[in-house]
Amino acid sequence: MLVVSADLKFPEGAFERWLALPIDSSKWDDWWDGPVMNGESDGEYATVGDLLAAFDRLAGEDAETFLDLSRGDHVTITAGLDPDVGLDQFHQDLATSLRLAQEVGAHGTALFLPLGLPMAVSIEVTTKGSKLRQIDSEEAVSTEARAKAVFDIS
Repeated sequence: MLVVSADLKFPEGAFERWLALPIDSSKWDDWWDGPVMNGESDGEYATVGDLLAAFDRLAGEDAETFLDLSRGDHVTITAGLDPDVGLDQFHQDLATSLRLAQEVGAHGTALFLPLGLPMAVSIEVTTKGSKLRQIDSEEAVSTEARAKAVFDIS
């Protein structure tokens, strides 16, 4: 399972503009080589709004893949992506969407935590851009313990 937690603050009215942005991971050249966070998307979702709507449609079908979203000027996202249903389909476009928030003046942070692996990925979003950071070992294990408690995962 990949657990995602994000907290973004948008200027007034910017949330709706964010939803309309096209998902385009090619805007950044700091994606990683490898199977995840590599900047590659199958292009299934044209906009941020399309991606979030796909999570809504999936909500009733699979309890392991979900996304809870608060809407407005202060957006919080809590998501769980099941490796069998949703991980490959959503993770890159979700990471790209969060990075795109800077284009409408938002700022905040997101954490992508693959449970069972001694690492995590942090995305810092500022009004000037965004940056990926890999979190290793102790910090990731501590974060995983907190995530398991929040999501009631044993």
